[in-house]
Amino acid sequence: MKKNDGNQEHDRSDAAVYSPVPPLKLGTFLLWTIGQRQRFRICGHSMSPTLAEGQEVLVRAFKPKERPASGQLLLVRHPTDTELTMIKRCVKIEDGFAWVQGDNSRASTDSRQFGPVPLHLVLGFVRCTFP
Repeated sequence: MKKNDGNQEHDRSDAAVYSPVPPLKLGTFLLWTIGQRQRFRICGHSMSPTLAEGQEVLVRAFKPKERPASGQLLLVRHPTDTELTMIKRCVKIEDGFAWVQGDNSRASTDSRQFGPVPLHLVLGFVRCTFP
């Protein structure tokens, strides 16, 4: 992940870290091996109790012209630190932007701090979780 350039401090405990090899059912494993799913490990407590620190998720990239829906768990890039990826819940979509929030508001950096996320920074949505 990128080091902070001094402009603003971001809490890295909200990060979702890429993880290489999932232990999954055959169909899901095949989708992962052909690049249709990416595995991420949860860092921090911003999505607790839905997702625990250390838990892993598979994310499917959004298809062209696809839009997120309210309530979905999204993989997004931080709007001012675009090397930081986070998993947050979509709470609202309007005018080309997604409002995202962590389920644990006391431990989450989200749209309440940095505003809405442009849809081009929404990378995908969580398809499954595993311990």
